[in-house]
Amino acid sequence: THTHTRNMDVVVRPEVRVAALVSDSPLSAWTALYTNEAAVALLQSQGQPSLEREVTVALLPATPEYVQRGELTWYAAAIVLPADMHEVPPQLEIRQVAGGRYARVQHRGHYDGLQQAWRQFFELLHTSELQLRSTGCCIQSYRNSAQSTPSDDLLTGLFVPVQ
Repeated sequence: THTHTRNMDVVVRPEVRVAALVSDSPLSAWTALYTNEAAVALLQSQGQPSLEREVTVALLPATPEYVQRGELTWYAAAIVLPADMHEVPPQLEIRQVAGGRYARVQHRGHYDGLQQAWRQFFELLHTSELQLRSTGCCIQSYRNSAQSTPSDDLLTGLFVPVQ
């Protein structure tokens, strides 16, 4: 398990709409999403994720509590929506994820390593010249599927909004 923090770069992400299930922890958010039949049907209709195509993302607060101390005040498991979809299953809410400049690193390995990956990423950001944006959220972008990929080969993009 490792995160390529030395390979941090800045990318411009487009604005996207997601169907999100908001909770106070990652486990409860993903469990609720994957036990909601309508959400699972929506997820299956979106196809498999790839390096070029996001299907699921997690949204995390870009607040000092999280960025500096790792304290989650909320967490959202989300499905990226097609542009023409305007209704989502019950218990999910449509959220706009701001586009713009994001610092990015890639984590390779099991999801258990994501908390440490975020910690390393924020340490790197604090020593960089980049300034965090006061709006927006942090994003975890799952670039392959845990159902079909060995855990050591899972790819997760980590994104933090920057000016």
